Amino acid sequence: MSARSFSTPHVVPLVLNTLRDTDVEPDALVIEVTESDRLRELPAAGDTIAELQQHGIRVAIDDFGSGYASFQYVNELDASFIKIDRSFLVAAETESRHARLLESMIDMAHKLEKPVISEGVETPDQRARLVDAGCDFMQGWIAGEAIAGPSFEHRWLA
Repeated sequence: MSARSFSTPHVVPLVLNTLRDTDVEPDALVIEVTESDRLRELPAAGDTIAELQQHGIRVAIDDFGSGYASFQYVNELDASFIKIDRSFLVAAETESRHARLLESMIDMAHKLEKPVISEGVETPDQRARLVDAGCDFMQGWIAGEAIAGPSFEHRWLA
């Protein structure tokens, strides 16, 4: 969701009603707020995130490090997770300074008591680098290719 979406007054009731209608538990949902959004939406977004979290819904700051004011987002939005943009993982494969930056981002998130999700993990080497750096969760093709909803339900929810 965009920060603008978080600032609308109907988002919390919409999410709660959708969870109720689909019989999904709130803690099974993680909503991502894109970090590249305009910063003027931050105060309202922060209030909405807090309200969603009071209901057990988790929120992740998506594409951390690639937007306009990463540290301001982390400071202003009390998100449940920090999700590191794939570009940092790719850059870490070719240059040691990028690898140190990736490790530092993970360390910083942990010092803020935020678990880290790395996106775009495709190879065993990338996975190993993230494990060594202490990354909490990984997302990407290494876990499996994208599948359609009905196939996912049959494979994972049956």
